[in-house]
Amino acid sequence: MHRCLEKDPEQRFQSASDLAFALEALSESGSSSIASIDQGSRSRWAWPLAAGVVVALAAAIIAWWRIPSAVPVVESITQLTDDGVPKQGDLVSDGARIYFNEGQTKSWKMAQVSVSGGPTAPVATRLVDPQLTALAPDGSALLALPGGMDAPTGALWSIPLPAGEPRRLGDIETDGADFFPDGRIVFSNTKELYIADKDGSNPRKLLSVAAGTYGPVVSPDGRRIIFATLVGGWVALAEVAADGTGLHTIVNASPDKRFGGVAWSSDGKYLVYTTSGSAGWDMWSLPMQAGFSHRTRQPIRLTNGPLSYSSLVASRDGKQVFAIDTKTRGELVHFDIKSHQFLPLLSGISAIDPTFSRDGQWVAYISYPDHTLWRSRSDGTERRQLTYPPMAVVWPSISPDGTKVSFTTSHWEIYVVTMDGGLPQRIGEKLTAGASWSPDGNLLLMGNLVNLPNGAIAGGRAADFRRAHREDIRCAFLPGNGRSYVDLPGRSGSRNARPEAFPDL
Repeated sequence: MHRCLEKDPEQRFQSASDLAFALEALSESGSSSIASIDQGSRSRWAWPLAAGVVVALAAAIIAWWRIPSAVPVVESITQLTDDGVPKQGDLVSDGARIYFNEGQTKSWKMAQVSVSGGPTAPVATRLVDPQLTALAPDGSALLALPGGMDAPTGALWSIPLPAGEPRRLGDIETDGADFFPDGRIVFSNTKELYIADKDGSNPRKLLSVAAGTYGPVVSPDGRRIIFATLVGGWVALAEVAADGTGLHTIVNASPDKRFGGVAWSSDGKYLVYTTSGSAGWDMWSLPMQAGFSHRTRQPIRLTNGPLSYSSLVASRDGKQVFAIDTKTRGELVHFDIKSHQFLPLLSGISAIDPTFSRDGQWVAYISYPDHTLWRSRSDGTERRQLTYPPMAVVWPSISPDGTKVSFTTSHWEIYVVTMDGGLPQRIGEKLTAGASWSPDGNLLLMGNLVNLPNGAIAGGRAADFRRAHREDIRCAFLPGNGRSYVDLPGRSGSRNARPEAFPDL
């Protein structure tokens, strides 16, 4: 049939007898000839079919890459407790209850509440001021450090659930600990991670990190450990395998970020943690399984105020995150000499850090907790907002003539804005604190943020500031006087420096 349909006439049968002869020969050759013809037909279609499959696969990969992957989101928030008792420290959950610390500094207690909310109940223990740190995989015991949250390290104790006599685990002294799925314990001791048996015996060093190891958290499969460490003087999150190999940073450090709670999702696919900003603490998640299902490992923001979240733990079913949130307010008060009482200032608005003009007629302040800058009359009238999110403001100061306000942002930058509003003007960056006005309002005194040789940050003590560098104090000349920026090389480190030591100012 193929030969009868050939396009080239020379390749076709030339007569009916030729066709009959071919048919007779075909019948004699049997099925082998038919199979040969069929195989030839299939081979003609093999390459086009393969090419089609490759094109379809490439299209599917391109479509997958362009479509954003599903990310975790916060769908709703449910309040579980409302008793007004402060809560702090780590959270742990067995799927039915949440365990936590509550009370006041120096007198913390351990308590529990249902995952569906309701009244809290104490966890009975004779330990004084216990700090909760972990829950056994089978829910049979809690790990705690007596002595409060301010102690750098403490002895590790096991508290049986629902009741029982606490037991010290070996000679372990630690600042944080967690369980492996098989019941072994990992704990940190300032610069080392150790692994011990279930009863605290046989501790052996897993890892040493000069920058420190704090608050280890074990993955659900027991293969990885997350802990906090210092990078350039700031806190970062690091990951290491359970055998002590593969140490690397997973969330970088930065001057305007601190870490709170850190927890794994129940399936080990995500790490959930909290970081602080100028306006509070927010929750983030980080994909922990790279590969086809997770194209990147970029942090995913879960909350953005107004509540401030600190400690957290993921639920056993992976659908919820339990966290401690803080509702914060700031109130300005003044002392009334006649009544000898503190009375609300500016009608009791939620504000902090007031700064008054010299004549007392105007005040600038920070709205709390969003950290925006406002000004008003001293009686609260004629209010005007001077800055807007995402800029977060600290340390405002009104100039001597009452026309400008200097302030520092959460990124350690100093700005000046007029009392009438407008675009703030940046004066300096990477600074330690708010600027100080000269009496005539033409100068701002500022200090640079400088790394010290031991990795600490200058600004905490004047001695550290001088030791860091001899040219760290500078004066910025405000626009309008024809001069922009002047260093004071070699003289700012003088311990006994007096104003007359700088006659050129």
